[in-house]
Amino acid sequence: MQNTYEVKKDKERKTPYSTEKADITEDTFPKLVAPQAAPRKHEIIYFNLLTFGYAHIATLYGVYLACTAAMWKTLIFQNIILMLAFMGITAGAHRLWSHRAYKAKMPLQIILMVCNSLAFQNTVIHWVRDHRMHHRYSDTDADPHNPTRGFFFSHIGWVLVKKHPEVKRRGTFIDMTGMLTVLTVPHMLTVY
Repeated sequence: MQNTYEVKKDKERKTPYSTEKADITEDTFPKLVAPQAAPRKHEIIYFNLLTFGYAHIATLYGVYLACTAAMWKTLIFQNIILMLAFMGITAGAHRLWSHRAYKAKMPLQIILMVCNSLAFQNTVIHWVRDHRMHHRYSDTDADPHNPTRGFFFSHIGWVLVKKHPEVKRRGTFIDMTGMLTVLTVPHMLTVY
């Protein structure tokens, strides 16, 4: 019997980020019903684990230095960078690109993209895709940070392990056309 995921392998999909075939639609896959968290063995991404571990240890040391040895200029600079990073995530990746809540001209888009990179939360295009998937497939295995897997997983654990196969499979159906028109995104993908 032919696998439903391998329907007519002769045509390629039109999206630049997929390896799926043209005749496969989202209707081909079984419907997801929330809440859903099928048992699975998580494959740890050790680079991310080491990076996050180092960042948290360095943060503790930074807090110690902020309380004991830092100059007031350093603390002001740190708070400015922190606010710019927050603005890049909330005003840029979240409101502008994920939810399309407003339109921005190219100079503001570039500023928000640079501010987003200060937060070290991956590229804008990956952030937007994951967030749109989170809203579309909330509380299912196709949700990148599925809260039914627990508090730790939904906040940081999802970044430390490889994505669920359902996330990869259904990620090709997320509409990213608005992101592909931003001239700075391809440049950001090569720099990041």
